[in-house]
Amino acid sequence: METEARTIRSIAGQFPDVVVALENARTFLPYSPHTYAEFPELLLAQVERIDLPHVGICLDTGHLHLASRLHGFSESHGAALLAPRLVHLHIHDNFGRTGYWSEKNQTGQVPLGRGDLHMPPGLGDIDFAALLGPILEGFSGIAVCELRGRYLDALGEHIEGFQRLVSGLRAPRPA
Repeated sequence: METEARTIRSIAGQFPDVVVALENARTFLPYSPHTYAEFPELLLAQVERIDLPHVGICLDTGHLHLASRLHGFSESHGAALLAPRLVHLHIHDNFGRTGYWSEKNQTGQVPLGRGDLHMPPGLGDIDFAALLGPILEGFSGIAVCELRGRYLDALGEHIEGFQRLVSGLRAPRPA
């Protein structure tokens, strides 16, 4: 990890006006854990090791859901741990069931509920209120809703659903 940190520090150091984000990794059977980035605490440690203000974290909700289910950690705790260094969000849904590395056609995995499905929020079983609610308040980066092409026909509905989700999370809470 030190070699990677030195390399990223060296390259990112040449471009201080460019935000660099390390993304949490998705899981693959039978090889997981195949990278430190499957674990929020190790990803955070790597970004802290790089120690540059413009190097942060991209939190991928689908990847976090898969990793938390496979490795048995709390995804909301993992997200909260990464929150201070978040610069980018990839938001999409799945069922938390890790697929095999050879299952490259992720659309074909939808009937099995397996893999990094990139479904619109609400179609899988990620608890977005628990996951995103605590981290959105201080977040000033960019959030991208990453969807597979199969969902484009109903894109307007999915955008409205995503906007409702985010508005609900940012709504004032009763005292």
